[in-house]
Amino acid sequence: QAIVGNTVFVVGSFTKARPAGAAPGTQEVIRNNILAYSLTTGNLINSFAPNLNGQAYAVAPSPDGSVLYVGGTFTSVNGSPASHIAALNPTTGALIGSFKTSASSAVESIVTRGSTVWIGGEFASVNGANRFRLAAVKAANGSLLPWAPVANRTVYALRLSPDGTKMVVGGEFTSLNGSSNPGYGLGAVDALTGQSLAFPANTVVRDAGDNSAILALSSDAQRVYADGFVFGAGGNLE
Repeated sequence: QAIVGNTVFVVGSFTKARPAGAAPGTQEVIRNNILAYSLTTGNLINSFAPNLNGQAYAVAPSPDGSVLYVGGTFTSVNGSPASHIAALNPTTGALIGSFKTSASSAVESIVTRGSTVWIGGEFASVNGANRFRLAAVKAANGSLLPWAPVANRTVYALRLSPDGTKMVVGGEFTSLNGSSNPGYGLGAVDALTGQSLAFPANTVVRDAGDNSAILALSSDAQRVYADGFVFGAGGNLE
């Protein structure tokens, strides 16, 4: 979910929505993997109903709230091609055609600041160029930026420091820019250059591989909060 003013945008894997308390199969409306509701009342916003043809994992507004970026497994939005990432009008749900970014596989996380959109996911290329699970594009038109750190497996979460200089990365990767410490499910890189930064917490928290990962990140002005899972070998934190 992402909040813009009094509107909450929700993405996931669903085809219908109904009011809270309504019995299954009643009062349902079509909503294909994305919807919006009022933060104040919880009521569905009827005017916002874009159509994503596949699951969405990430949703993030532009800093001024005028654009809504969505990422996932989808390959079309409102019937038009959109390869795993799209920019939408947050009022009408219309696809913003001037944003032209194409990822080779699922986009799992999106962060915006200033004129930059950072993405993480499963992809190995963006706009036809090698980008291994991490990339950055221009917010205005989706063109690729030089930022190109390398994660060897899926990135699930990104979090930018308040000053915009450090990007914390979480996922199932066992190396980040060639390092496994930091870089085993958790690490940090320079938000401009992509170079790895010190992240001593990764010596303690070790979740990566087939059966464990860091799934989500949030933050305040001083701390980053992470959650993860272990289902078998490869990790040490639930």
